[in-house]
Amino acid sequence: MSGLPGCGAGSTPQEWFGGDRAPEAVEAAWEALGTLHPQAIAVSRLIDAPAVRLQPAAGQEGALRARAAPAQLPRGMRMASYSQIVKRAAADAPGADHDERARTRPGPVPGLVVDPDDILGFPASAEAGQCIHTVFESVDFGDPGTWDAAIARALARSAHIAPQRGHAAPPEPPAPPPPLAPMLRRVMHAVLHTALPVGTAPPLRLAEVPAHQRLPELAFHFPTAGITVAALSDLLGSHGYAEFAGLTAGTLGRYLTGAIDLVFAHEGRYFIADWKSNLLGHAAAHYGAEAVAQEMAAERYRLQYLLYSVALHRHLQRCLPGYVPGTHLGGALYLFVRGVRPHWSDASGQPCGLHFDRPAPGLVEALSALLDGQPVAQEASR
Repeated sequence: MSGLPGCGAGSTPQEWFGGDRAPEAVEAAWEALGTLHPQAIAVSRLIDAPAVRLQPAAGQEGALRARAAPAQLPRGMRMASYSQIVKRAAADAPGADHDERARTRPGPVPGLVVDPDDILGFPASAEAGQCIHTVFESVDFGDPGTWDAAIARALARSAHIAPQRGHAAPPEPPAPPPPLAPMLRRVMHAVLHTALPVGTAPPLRLAEVPAHQRLPELAFHFPTAGITVAALSDLLGSHGYAEFAGLTAGTLGRYLTGAIDLVFAHEGRYFIADWKSNLLGHAAAHYGAEAVAQEMAAERYRLQYLLYSVALHRHLQRCLPGYVPGTHLGGALYLFVRGVRPHWSDASGQPCGLHFDRPAPGLVEALSALLDGQPVAQEASR
C-alpha cells in the first residue's frame, strides 16, 4: 500500500506495527486502495441492522437425541494384525505382536549347567519377552554405557517376572534366583556382536550400525481393501510360502496394523529385524537352522515379516528418493536372542538363533497390490 495517504507510506515495518492507527485512517486507506484498483478490490460497510433470529423449519421442533450406537461394529471396520490373522481373533490389538504366542520348547538337558548370567535362565513368558524387546528398543547399540540404565528401566516395568528354574539340577538347599540384569546385558553383547550373514560384505554386526541408521518400532496402519485371508494365502503359496495354506477363513478387515521391532540400513540396503525371546531349548543344537525353521513355520512368523516388508516397501516409496525394491529391500532377520552368540553355530557354520530371508521384490510388490485390492497374477515359484 505504499504511497497511499494514511497507510504507512515511508514508514518502516517496526514503525507501522508499533503505531496506533486510528480507525478512520485505516478506513481511508482501504477506500483509497479500492479506488485505485476497482477491478480487484471492493470496500463496503457491514450491515448495521440488528440480527434476526433464525426460526427452525416446520416440524423440526423438539429436543435433540443422540443416535443409539450399534451393539457391535461391523467386522469390516476393524483393524487386523499378524497375530489376529494367525489366531483368527476378532478383538483389536494394535502393535501386540511381541511374542504373545511364544511357547517353551525342549526341557532341561540332563547334567547341563549354565552360567548365572546366561539368558537361558531368563523367564519365558509374554511379559518377559516384552521386557527383552524394551531393552533392545531403547539402548544405543554402540554405547554399552547406556545399557545398564535401559535394562533397569525395562526390569522396573516388568516387576512380576522371575528367573527360569529347572534349566539345571537345583542345589540343596535352593539358592536365591540369580539377578536378571546381568542376563540382559550379556545377551545384548552377544546378539549385537555376532556376525550375521545377510548377503553383504562385510557381514553385519548390529553393534556397528550407527544410531542414525536405525529406526525402532516403526508403526504402520494402512487399508487392505477387505481382501480375504484365502486370497492372501493363495498369493503367498504361489511364491513358495506353503505354510499359509490353512489360513482360509474370513477377511483381513479394512485396516492392517503393526509395529516393526527395528528397521535399519546396512551397505545401502534396508532391513527388518525382529527380536524373538522364545525359549527353544538350552543348547546350541536347539537354535540351529532346522530348529529355527520349524519354529518359524509353527508360529507362521514368515507371514509377519512379509506383511512388515510391505510396510517397509511403502515407507521407502515415500521417503527414499530413487527407491528400487530389488536394490534397497535387504530382507528380514528374525533373531531368537537366547541362541544368538558369537561362538554358537550349526553344522553348516551359520550362526545359531538366526532366520534370514530376502523375499523376492516381485512378491513384496504383488502383496502390496493385493492389499490395495488390485488384481494380482499368481506365480508358480519364487
